[in-house]
Amino acid sequence: MDKLQLKETENTPEVSFDHTIGTMRLKGRSWPENTYEFYQPLIKWIEEYKKTPRPNTIFNFELEYFNTSSSKNLLDVLNLLGELPNAGSKLIINWHHEINDNDILSSGKIFSELVEIPFNYIPYKKQ
Repeated sequence: MDKLQLKETENTPEVSFDHTIGTMRLKGRSWPENTYEFYQPLIKWIEEYKKTPRPNTIFNFELEYFNTSSSKNLLDVLNLLGELPNAGSKLIINWHHEINDNDILSSGKIFSELVEIPFNYIPYKKQ
């Protein structure tokens, strides 16, 4: 299974999904013109990953902003990730947020409740 690597743009996040080590990361800002078109390859990759996941899967959400249409797609991603324990993989979700960014922190808590998956909330100081 190939890695999925996409460079960050002004309105799309960096994507780094690596099956060999069981890590996935979204970093940056997400407000693509066509969210379905952007997120569909990510969803397909996770669906494929679910077939032969690593014993531990770590997903790092490092988004500093995402729009409403991105949040629907992020929920789809999280729902797929939520199926990984049934496939034999321990799932760890790290939700990174700037120390004073209560909006991103609150969004993480809402997502966690919606998908019934505990998140690790990791504050950082913007440089």
